[in-house]
Order: sequence, then structure tokens, then C-alpha cells
Amino acid sequence: MKLLPRTRNPLLIRTDLGDDEVWKTIVAVVRKSSVEYGLLSHLGLLDEPVYRGLTKDQLVNLVPTTPEYEHSFLLVVDDTTVSSAERLVLVVDLLEEPGRAFRAIPATVLLIESCLSVINVKFSELADMADEAGFFH
Repeated sequence: MKLLPRTRNPLLIRTDLGDDEVWKTIVAVVRKSSVEYGLLSHLGLLDEPVYRGLTKDQLVNLVPTTPEYEHSFLLVVDDTTVSSAERLVLVVDLLEEPGRAFRAIPATVLLIESCLSVINVKFSELADMADEAGFFH
């Protein structure tokens, strides 16, 4: 299996390739939220068939284990994202507790990315704010 690429920016990875319109909508909402929050979008988009159907654990195993891979989390548009009415994006920890995850609505993805990348909030702090069902509001 192909390792995740080393990128300048954290990745929003598409693993459910069944609905192009849902993917485009999620990307558009994330980009729109950058304007609303006054943030710059620092996400790399990864939309490659080789990652189709992969689980969060499989994705975690595809993270390069070299110091050059600087990102502490992944954002995933998977089958649950596509099938949920809220389009809940999976946010996966790569640093503190690799594989720990919660879900967030697309409008909060960029804020989460900024907290984890720029503001240096710990993944556990955000994950602990998720409700009992694992949703970050």
C-alpha cells in the first residue's frame, strides 16, 4: 500500500469515492469557513483511488514514520461522512494516542486544523470536548 505523502499542510483525505458532489460540498464548506473564521486554509486535499475504503487504522499505518512527517492528525471523508446528514468528518490523532478519533461538521474542520497546527492545542483537549457519541460541536 502507498504511504501517505509528505505534505506541507495537514491532509483532508477522501476514502469514500462514491459521491463526487458530497466531496466537493465538504471542500467548499471547509474553504468557506476559512473566510468566516478569518483563517487561512492550510489543508492539503488527497483524493486518490488508492486510499478508497481504508479505515482510520489503515490510514494511521500509512503515515510515514520519519521525522519529516510533521502533522499530528488526519482529516478523513469516509463512508460515515458521506452517509451522515451532517457530513461528519473524521479527525484522527497521530501523535498523542494514534488512532483516537472524533467527528466534526465540515464548518469546524478549519478551526480544528488551526487549533492543532497553529495554536498548539492538544488533540486530547479537542477530543474531550466531543459528546458521548464522539461528535465535536
